[in-house]
Amino acid sequence: MSVKRFHSRRSHRAWIFWGSVGAVLALLGLLAMDITGSDALMIVALGLVILCVIAAIVISRREIIEYDLGHDVLLLRRGVDEEQLPLNELLDANLIDLVTAKDYVQQHPEVLQGANGTESVEARRMLTRFCGVPLGGIAAFTTGLSRLSAQDFRRTLVLLRIRNGGVMLLSPKYSESMVSAIGKAIGDLMEA
Repeated sequence: MSVKRFHSRRSHRAWIFWGSVGAVLALLGLLAMDITGSDALMIVALGLVILCVIAAIVISRREIIEYDLGHDVLLLRRGVDEEQLPLNELLDANLIDLVTAKDYVQQHPEVLQGANGTESVEARRMLTRFCGVPLGGIAAFTTGLSRLSAQDFRRTLVLLRIRNGGVMLLSPKYSESMVSAIGKAIGDLMEA
């Protein structure tokens, strides 16, 4: 079996959000300049618009995430961070919609409970470190999670269940193709 490469999906909602904020600020600056006759408010508004553009660029320049499915290993890559998951350690791969994934990350006891019973930020980061879609915090605000449908496969993630009890969320562009390819590879490995 040749290596199949899957690329992570990226959300362009940050550009939409920051572009809208910048447009509103520019209009407010023009209105303030017209009302007061002073150019100082327009200069401040333009400075804020430039900050919005910089924020959008920084968000869009995040590290590229790739998934390489080989004969007996799944290679997960985020920038220079790499992890190899042998396929014989995977139980299965499932499609999961974004709303359920967000709830899973927030409520799953094994993910959120540290050794002393407190919430573990590190455990959450380990679960989503190869996921390019924000699932928690203020970053999830721009993904519009409340409006998503489980029937829309373009908006689903891949949930990998690992034999040691661990789980991992991935965000490939073509989730259903990746789940199918992983299932076939695991099946071929079990037959061999």
